[in-house]
Amino acid sequence: MNSPTARSNTHENGSLVWVDDPVGGLLLTGCGGSDKGSGDRQYDVKGKVVAVADDKQSVTLDHEDIPGLMKAMKMKFRVEDAKVVEGLKPGDSVQGRLKVKSGDYVLTHLDKR
Repeated sequence: MNSPTARSNTHENGSLVWVDDPVGGLLLTGCGGSDKGSGDRQYDVKGKVVAVADDKQSVTLDHEDIPGLMKAMKMKFRVEDAKVVEGLKPGDSVQGRLKVKSGDYVLTHLDKR
């Protein structure tokens, strides 16, 4: 098995590292940098479901630009609760909310659109 590859990119909150996972998704983790302010930041997300993890703890989206956070890409996100991905399947167009705090990225809500 090949070892994961990593790329780094800088944005307003510090450094982000994307790591390809074995099933072809992307994991996003924060490293370095400091969080501006102590509260959560919330962002609107729109995209298409690529995959839903069997354990319902994550979903891979091919998402549009998230203004003020990142460019459009295919990426795997952790979800706040399994109910966030209930009823979703690959190919579904979705919109929802992404919570960002201290380098942790979590989808808190997704709806079919």
